[in-house]
Amino acid sequence: MPKPIKKKVRKKTLPEEEVLNLYEICMDYYERNRRFVHITAISILVVILLIIGGIFYYKNSKKQALLLEYEGYKLYHSLYQTESIPEEKRFKEALQKFEAAYKKSPSARLLLYIANTQYSLKQYDDTMRTLQKFIKKYSDNKELLPLAYYKMALVQMKNGKNTEAIETLKKIYQTREAYLKDLALYEIGRLLEVEGKTEEAKEYYTKLVKEFPESPYSKVAEAKVKLKEEKRETKKETTQEEGK
Repeated sequence: MPKPIKKKVRKKTLPEEEVLNLYEICMDYYERNRRFVHITAISILVVILLIIGGIFYYKNSKKQALLLEYEGYKLYHSLYQTESIPEEKRFKEALQKFEAAYKKSPSARLLLYIANTQYSLKQYDDTMRTLQKFIKKYSDNKELLPLAYYKMALVQMKNGKNTEAIETLKKIYQTREAYLKDLALYEIGRLLEVEGKTEEAKEYYTKLVKEFPESPYSKVAEAKVKLKEEKRETKKETTQEEGK
């Protein structure tokens, strides 16, 4: 009769023994790769310290930038001033605050404030350069982009470059947002009138009245269109009378 096969009973490993075995494996690996382990540990520590330092620096810079921006904002709008400061000096101090804030934490809002302050100081070349930088860097900012284009058009008008100003104002009308589009149409019409292009001006005034009837510029544009039509009718009647 065959003997029954006895099942081997595997000895249970105690948790303490498993931990000890794992510790021995780790120590063995460490002894064989001591230099590599040291370099890896130092590298990880350096990365952690850099991340912590970067977060601290970013938060600190952001906080300082906000304080500088607030100081510049108060100077620019002449708010909460305990003493009367000459306008030019006030704008210069505001510009210094905005520029320092932008260096610490760049933003579209700050760059536009810098351009506006330069414009107030009649630094038109600097204003144009700042606005060009804004358009290049923050072209995706649909809320502030029309303001940058409008300020650029104002600089071009100041320099007597009405044709360039018209092209810049057209870019406002071409943006997705409706913000400032009515003003852009009105200014284009006005500049075309200055250049003697009355028929083209009428087209933009008519477009303004049709697309933005609630705009405060719409009523002015409508009055201009009516006046032009009345003048045309009067001229036509006069010509007919002279031809009789």
